[in-house]
Amino acid sequence: MVIQLMSKVTQSCKEPFVSQELGEKFAQALNFCLDQITTEKGLKFKIKDPERFHFEPKELLVNIITMYSNMSKLEKFKQNVVKDGRSYSDVTFEKAVKILNSSKKSIAIDHEKKENFEVLAAELKGEKAKLNQEEMMFDDAPEEFLDPLMFTLMEDPVELPGSKTIIDRLTIKRHLLNDPHDPFNRAPLTFDQVITRDDIRMQIEDYKAEKLAMKMSMK
Repeated sequence: MVIQLMSKVTQSCKEPFVSQELGEKFAQALNFCLDQITTEKGLKFKIKDPERFHFEPKELLVNIITMYSNMSKLEKFKQNVVKDGRSYSDVTFEKAVKILNSSKKSIAIDHEKKENFEVLAAELKGEKAKLNQEEMMFDDAPEEFLDPLMFTLMEDPVELPGSKTIIDRLTIKRHLLNDPHDPFNRAPLTFDQVITRDDIRMQIEDYKAEKLAMKMSMK
């Protein structure tokens, strides 16, 4: 079973799961699975021939919790988890903690992994609140500071040589993994052709610093 293998891999090999290429997708996949399995019907879900498909909802939940536990000390992982606007919610993690502590559910899981997950759930709640505050703080960012595909504040802006579009480095890097073309004019493009725009990055950093200073002065 793939997810069982992943729970073992993340115990000793964590870095690939917080990489730029894989980090956010991994966190999103975990969040989606946790959200689905902790619904009212999740742990009661039945399929025909479960042995054939190696499907056991409670075992699946244990493996998901194990992966969260294995990754729980990595700050980048926690950031990726809460940045997932589709599947992450504080409520989902609260439900998962209740399920783990329910005598009726009888979830057999290592005590240390359960404790790690409970601590992580509390930390994620704080991380999400912090992220929400930051998003509100920067919601008036100039349009030229926003990634044209993701509509988020850019962190490392680069220029595409053909279309002259300014885009976040990570966004275009992910795009080029699947499509070797400029998404704005369809010209052939490789990652080594993008042009670093430190001037715009510094403008964005100045904008963020100004907003943070204004926030501090209001306290």
